[in-house]
Amino acid sequence: MIDEDALGDTLARLFRVPYAPAKVLRSLAAETVKHLPFRLAEKYRAVPISVDEGGLHVTMIEPRNVQSLDEISFATGYRVKPWISPEARIYQALDRYYGVRRSTRYVNLCRSLDATQSMRESEQLTRRLKGMETPPPAVRLAEGRRMGPSDPGEVSDLGGEYGYGRCWKEIAVDIGVDRRRPENGRGQELPSAQKLNPPSDGTVRPTIWESTDKLCRADKKQDAVDALLEFAAARMARAIFLGVNDEIVSVWDSRGADFDRRRKSRATFPLESEPLFQLLLGDECYRGPLPPLPSFTEFYKALGMESPREIMLVPIYFDDHLVAIFYGDGGREGEVTGEHDEFMRLFRMFPMAIHQILLRDNMRAIGYFFPEIENATEKGAKEQTALPTP
Repeated sequence: MIDEDALGDTLARLFRVPYAPAKVLRSLAAETVKHLPFRLAEKYRAVPISVDEGGLHVTMIEPRNVQSLDEISFATGYRVKPWISPEARIYQALDRYYGVRRSTRYVNLCRSLDATQSMRESEQLTRRLKGMETPPPAVRLAEGRRMGPSDPGEVSDLGGEYGYGRCWKEIAVDIGVDRRRPENGRGQELPSAQKLNPPSDGTVRPTIWESTDKLCRADKKQDAVDALLEFAAARMARAIFLGVNDEIVSVWDSRGADFDRRRKSRATFPLESEPLFQLLLGDECYRGPLPPLPSFTEFYKALGMESPREIMLVPIYFDDHLVAIFYGDGGREGEVTGEHDEFMRLFRMFPMAIHQILLRDNMRAIGYFFPEIENATEKGAKEQTALPTP
């Protein structure tokens, strides 16, 4: 498949406008999206990416269409600065931010582009570890996977993407933690919360380092869920961990106010037909404004809480099965804060923590029964080697 950035550069030279890559469209601010009305976004297949003194920057399929530029400029009151993005990415952004449904063709194409990008970044990481090149470290985000029902009765080894079976050096670089010991023999100390994340309101938010450590120390599944929710709740108004079982989604645990506890405990949602979950179709996550459509309000009614302005959704996979969905929002008027890469690192490490918990449970089970097995083995050996009585 053709390299996506190479395609974008070609389009930029052809249309003589800047190229907006997929990472620019991945997490647009809600305020930016509001500058372009739904009608014009859908009509001209255009997505606003930023606003500054120069005007409204909009990436489009046809950035040289004078009629569309004039109409957008007239409707928004801004001078329009056109950009170009691949057609599949434009439709992906329209689906994400405006609820404009895209065809299966574009969904599959975006999945292929994401997979190709992940493979290329993985190859670059491998070459860097071998000393062939030394660019600054980059975090590879997990590639999109299919959504499917979980199978609690079948648990196998995690794939390389979650670190299982990979070189520890590759994992260390991938999650941004260098655990090599310096020449003085002392190990690297994890920075404190106050140093990495100085509080502005008197509270101390858990850092990515501290939350990673909690995941590593998790002894039960609830411990791992707590680590995720505590990290998220410090960066958004509400955080919910949703479990997925047989294509039915229900609340496992949550943080934040504005919940109807009775409704929350009884609420269930169909995975395939709930409109909110469709925002994840073909993507590894969704972070952006809640589309202004009536169909999205039913989710909040079921939980007894007000609809927010900005949300975040992340699917969590174990052994290629969707087992959970993280939901977070900034409340009625707030935003989801925090570094996107830090969220994705933590969510990518969650299946590793679950695998570690299951492995420890299996080891404990073997340890509990080992004395009986050992005694039985010794008894059998003695019976086999005992000489017959003359």
